Amino acid sequence: MDFGGWIVVDKSSGEIQFVEAPDDQKEDRDHYLNQAGMVVEALMSNFKYKKPPIEPVEETYRVAGVEHKTGNKLLNKSCTFCGYRKHCWPKAQQHEKVTSKAKNKPLTWYHTLKVTEI
Repeated sequence: MDFGGWIVVDKSSGEIQFVEAPDDQKEDRDHYLNQAGMVVEALMSNFKYKKPPIEPVEETYRVAGVEHKTGNKLLNKSCTFCGYRKHCWPKAQQHEKVTSKAKNKPLTWYHTLKVTEI
């Protein structure tokens, strides 16, 4: 069976995402397969993890088409699924999404949490 992509599960919140591998570009597909192989090889060996150059994202919300900043910073999407999250971001905390208007607010990972309600 051909490689179709990755299934990613966030163990803390239960979120599941599927990331498809591109069909039309053989070079990209080979690159992703090679990258996945390197990750498996690294996990099987005794390696030291280095924090990637990823910065937290400013949390924003829109009201009547105008974007507002909350002053909070969210972890990058890729960091929320990573098993080394606590290694890279020791002060990160999971909290109900501040900008959500839902009755049961989803949990999200915050790098900096200043405002807890809007």
